[in-house]
Amino acid sequence: MESMNTLLLRSLTVVCGLAVILSLFCDGSITQSPASRLNQVSLVQDADQSPDVAAAMIPAQMVPYSPQITVPDLMDNPLTNSDMSKANSLAGSVRASEWLGPLAPIAISPFFGVTLLAGLAQFGADWMPVNEFLSNNVVLKNPAVFWVFLILTLLTSIPRFTKVSKPAAQAIDQLEAYAGIITIILLRVMMMPDDAPMTEAPIAMQAGIFSMTADTLMCVAAIINIVVINTVKFFFEVSVWLIPFPFVDAMLEVANKSACVALMAVYAHSPFIATILNLIIFTACLIAFRWIHRRTVYLRTMLLDPVLALAWPGYGIPKQQRITVFNKEPLGPFTAKSKLLLMRQETNWKLIEQRLLLPGKSMEIDPSSKLMIHRGVLGNKFQFSTLGDTEGDENELVFSRRYSGNLEELAKMIGVEIHLPADQPKVTSVDLQAI
Repeated sequence: MESMNTLLLRSLTVVCGLAVILSLFCDGSITQSPASRLNQVSLVQDADQSPDVAAAMIPAQMVPYSPQITVPDLMDNPLTNSDMSKANSLAGSVRASEWLGPLAPIAISPFFGVTLLAGLAQFGADWMPVNEFLSNNVVLKNPAVFWVFLILTLLTSIPRFTKVSKPAAQAIDQLEAYAGIITIILLRVMMMPDDAPMTEAPIAMQAGIFSMTADTLMCVAAIINIVVINTVKFFFEVSVWLIPFPFVDAMLEVANKSACVALMAVYAHSPFIATILNLIIFTACLIAFRWIHRRTVYLRTMLLDPVLALAWPGYGIPKQQRITVFNKEPLGPFTAKSKLLLMRQETNWKLIEQRLLLPGKSMEIDPSSKLMIHRGVLGNKFQFSTLGDTEGDENELVFSRRYSGNLEELAKMIGVEIHLPADQPKVTSVDLQAI
């Protein structure tokens, strides 16, 4: 059976691929409305043009009478149902290109990306090509949206310039990503016509009894795109924060904002080219997503748990005979840096990796493995021997400093010893067989 990560990656690729195909079905660089393009047929052609082209240019009043087309129908709507269907399809493809284009800068910096979108909608109408997503969006044209997101950008970006204040900004980075997702989905919903019934929405994907409309597919693609790119960006920001150089964080933040401005400028010029760039960035991030996601979860847990325990003392009190740990190296069925659950059983311990939609992986630790807690500076760890003797391979399970203030109580609940220097006695010693 394939792992959950492999299935998720394949599903993400299929969904985003369908969204891109939908956006590229027609030329996404066309930025005029379908009605104007259908009416703008040039009457100036070469003298040797083909008969088919000449016949297509016959004015509507010269079309011979047909029983299927009546004069009142032509007066009300010169387009047939087939023409209207093609026009709606073309309009949907243009909207898809304009929708997918700005996702990369929004994923890199959600608040700043929405600020740039609002700025283009309010101040770029004179020099920017026609963009239906921006010109017809009442939310982006509201001046309050521009100023609110500009203030949020300053509040979340300035702390990232120094190593002292950057942890506070990284702590709310996930909230900023969620806020960006909600905002971009609301922008898409506001673009839907109010008088369009949901039952008449075109089906973009059908799989058995499940179906998905084009608007839903675009929203799912946006969520996946933002989550993948933002996760990779967060990992690099935390990795740079750990580098002991003072100005690296400021340089990275300036580079992030510069990349957002450059990508949004490309989007303002051509949504089609911006969509291609977004696809390239997304594909590169998706290739490394599995490896980066495990380490991102590890870094978030190790860095945020002590802060939460300090803010809420009850969070640092152990209440169950289990704890979240991470294996530093590949261990049994687990890859390195996997998020595991160490559980105490009657006679031994058990490691479990919980997986969505798939059975969890598990591994039992023998009581003779000498499982023991070791204190650390950035984090604590469980250490045990695979073979259960002093000559066995030593394995380490790292956990955060969430319970550092109640480590003795945690040791009693898990049923292990706390390692101390040789000149100090062991404060906790529990025999699983006797309990």
